[in-house]
Amino acid sequence: MRKRTFPMPKKVKAARGKPIAVSEECCKKCLNYANSTSNKRTLAERLADKWGKSGQNPGEKNDCICYDMRLNHHEKNDFMNKLNVLKLEVTIEDCGNKTKVTLLSNNYLMPLIMNPPVGPTAQIRKTNKSNNRKKAGAKAKKEGHKFEDLLAEHIGLPPDSVEGGHDTKVDINAEKKYGKKMSVKNPSGKNTQVYLPTQETFSEAFALDQRMRDFLKLFLGCANDQEYRTLCKKYNINMSKLTPDEIGKYKVSSHFLPEELRTAALAFFNKNREAILHACLCAKPGEFSSVDTLAWAWEKNNLQEVEYYDIECLLKRSSLGKWEFTDNGTVIKYMVDGDKVISLHRKGSGSKSGSNNPQFHVWNDILVEECKITLEVIGDEEGQK
Repeated sequence: MRKRTFPMPKKVKAARGKPIAVSEECCKKCLNYANSTSNKRTLAERLADKWGKSGQNPGEKNDCICYDMRLNHHEKNDFMNKLNVLKLEVTIEDCGNKTKVTLLSNNYLMPLIMNPPVGPTAQIRKTNKSNNRKKAGAKAKKEGHKFEDLLAEHIGLPPDSVEGGHDTKVDINAEKKYGKKMSVKNPSGKNTQVYLPTQETFSEAFALDQRMRDFLKLFLGCANDQEYRTLCKKYNINMSKLTPDEIGKYKVSSHFLPEELRTAALAFFNKNREAILHACLCAKPGEFSSVDTLAWAWEKNNLQEVEYYDIECLLKRSSLGKWEFTDNGTVIKYMVDGDKVISLHRKGSGSKSGSNNPQFHVWNDILVEECKITLEVIGDEEGQK
């Protein structure tokens, strides 16, 4: 993450980190600190040390500190979320050219488990991991588009037959030559992403009731800590039993969800199995154009290892499967004759809101021999050139 620096106000003459007099009325009763770091995580940990229950002199309600810096909306949310995970409930507000942080609670309805201090080495590893994930995602996207171009050329189609936009599942339009619209999958392993809506678009597409919307938020991750605590309270979820990972991601694994939510979720997915399979393999809800052929590379980037499958056959073969929770409680899988063919879990990467999106993957066990097809040229091939 790019380092952000904040200029020192001209009137501030005290040494960094030392309490100084303030002119802003809203900061009059607060300790005031010059901005000693642009690392918000470090600031959060310092407040946890100062105000946390484990500190030598834990803070009391309405204690406040003002920093000589201004945070934008996203930075405030990010800073507050870090403090929430560290078991501090606060308010963050503007105070002139400063940022005022007020302590509301250092108990925070959570187990008193403080995250271990993050040293310089560990922090660097986390940053590198995040950057690597972004680079890997961009690389995979680029490779995917390149492979679609190569495959179209390989089967004798012009460059403009490649569509592959974000608003369609049709990667290659081969209607004129083969009478097919293809979705191209070039996985590095046994599965690959097929459908990635937001929680809101998925809820709207399938007309989810409030209980199912609550399930998605708890199972995949809530938008913020306030929503998380509200829903946990609504469904009597004991937050002291949740892991730090769950709390940090504002989610609850299926093990700790009430039976009413688990039952409602599985009932919904099994009742709508065909519609969900269609959204994963054929067309996104509301999409006009529909895919009828799945081109699957059994070896990554190898055009010679691409095989073609009739999607209608795949849908028919998979129509009698069953959705169920996995043993680890973080995934819902669609099982057909003992094979996992579709899975759903939280995206996990990207922005805070984007990481909570439902991500559907298709597994190669769905590709049965009986649904395999060969491409056959239709009509007058010469006249199509």
